[in-house]
Amino acid sequence: RPCIYSCFSASKGREPQALLSHFISLLETCCRKMQAPVETLVWIVDFQGFGFREALDPRFSINLVKLLQAHYPERMAHIVC
Repeated sequence: RPCIYSCFSASKGREPQALLSHFISLLETCCRKMQAPVETLVWIVDFQGFGFREALDPRFSINLVKLLQAHYPERMAHIVC
């Protein structure tokens, strides 16, 4: 199964919408590269250089969970932080 390595400090912005856009871009790229029978992935999150305030911002985390549930419910095998 493929792995996404995500370094949120490399995102173009720190506001919740920019972080979600960064994640969606990575996830969509990964999904396009997956070939049957692979349907799940592992997401490795690097919080280096990323403040606790941004990581725990409820606007980001709630919207991320909603996004994953609505559009990618079967994709996440593991999330490693």
